[in-house]
Amino acid sequence: MKIGGRWFLGFRSRTRRTEEEMPAAPSINTNAAQLILPQLELLTVMELSQHTPMSWLRLAKGMEPVIRTSGSFSGPRLNGVVLKNIVTGKYNPLLECIELFAQAELLTNDGAKIYKTDHGCWRGEEGAVSDLVSGKSVPVSRFYFIGVLNYAVSHPGYAWLQEGNYLSHGAIDGGKLKISQYRVVNSEKLADLKARVDANRPRS
Repeated sequence: MKIGGRWFLGFRSRTRRTEEEMPAAPSINTNAAQLILPQLELLTVMELSQHTPMSWLRLAKGMEPVIRTSGSFSGPRLNGVVLKNIVTGKYNPLLECIELFAQAELLTNDGAKIYKTDHGCWRGEEGAVSDLVSGKSVPVSRFYFIGVLNYAVSHPGYAWLQEGNYLSHGAIDGGKLKISQYRVVNSEKLADLKARVDANRPRS
């Protein structure tokens, strides 16, 4: 089973959250989800301006980075503003996905700087990503991002971010690019999940 497909729409429903954090998730194949997803805790959701057609083209061709200097993040564990987000990527037509590496500088509401890296892939339903990078209009429900996160901090109040394992899920929602960031609560299935991400990752 590859990472993705209809059951992945329920990714957020597998996380710990309060009722006010998120709306109810759509119906999913929970049996399939349980086979691969570790238990996750939502930390925050980062909101950025969505990619323009030119931005997708730049990512697909591995051109100069896509740089944003504004945005925000909010959630049960992390809240603040995005000072800078730099994304580089490359489209692999054989695997029909865009592998990317994102680096973000974040400033929390209480003045702490957090540096985040996110390595993963934009993928989706058959034909969705290839249409996207060719400049065609693609419904946002047909593609998504999944990645592995790492954090670096100097503020002692956020030192816990440098321990444990973290995953991300991204999608276009309400005209914004929203990247949800999760901490793995129990990592029994994380090795399998990472192996599947690596197996689907484009090779140079």
